[in-house]
Amino acid sequence: MRSQDNAVTDVDAHHLFGPSSLDALSGCVRFKYNDSDADAATEGTELHKAFETGDLSGLDDEQRQCVTAIRNFVESLKYSGGSAPEEWEDLAEAKLRLEALTYGTADRVLINRTRKRACVIDAKFTHRETAHDFQLRAYGACVAEMWPEVETVETHVAAPRLNDIASKSYDARLLLRGTRAEIEALYARIEDPATPPEQHEDLCCKCANAVSCPALGATVTIVARGLGLPMPDRFAVDAITTPRDRACAQVLAGALA
Repeated sequence: MRSQDNAVTDVDAHHLFGPSSLDALSGCVRFKYNDSDADAATEGTELHKAFETGDLSGLDDEQRQCVTAIRNFVESLKYSGGSAPEEWEDLAEAKLRLEALTYGTADRVLINRTRKRACVIDAKFTHRETAHDFQLRAYGACVAEMWPEVETVETHVAAPRLNDIASKSYDARLLLRGTRAEIEALYARIEDPATPPEQHEDLCCKCANAVSCPALGATVTIVARGLGLPMPDRFAVDAITTPRDRACAQVLAGALA
């Protein structure tokens, strides 16, 4: 394995979001990450570093098994389609860009110029199942643009704690054209102040804007009524004036926190 020699250093000012952020924003254009759990973030960093370097020191047995499983999967890809390991360029922490639209770092990229194939591998050490199609398509489109000789781009999401590997194969040119159009359309929605927020099962719990989100507020009202929680007659600060409504508001404040 070698380091990538064509790293991105000239990021233009109009490159606004990386592929992982675009993935979330495609679900809700008003999404903003809140402070992540410190322990989970630290573990994720350690496991990704071990995946990149192969140094498993300091990991417990379960963590070593997770990292080893993904590293073994990457090695198996080098034999796929009748290829041999020496045909592949192996790029760890690959710096990728899609001109004027996005840039980011993919966990692993394999390039086979002889067979005109590329593989993008994303390691997920989460215990919770989430979708990352947009993120992987964006990385794949970056690869298609940066290595124009590639004809087929494969994306692989390896999540050993979920015992799952999600793999897809794309025509490189179609992927590049379609993803560029998809990102441009998403940017238009983000930049339009009239685009409202949207409820999203995987995003609302991680969003810094959730506490004041009107879309989530509507869901909270429906769920609270369905659970039989006491509800004010109207949800408005100036309308909560009666003792009953003030009591309801206090109950809800504790229940919804």
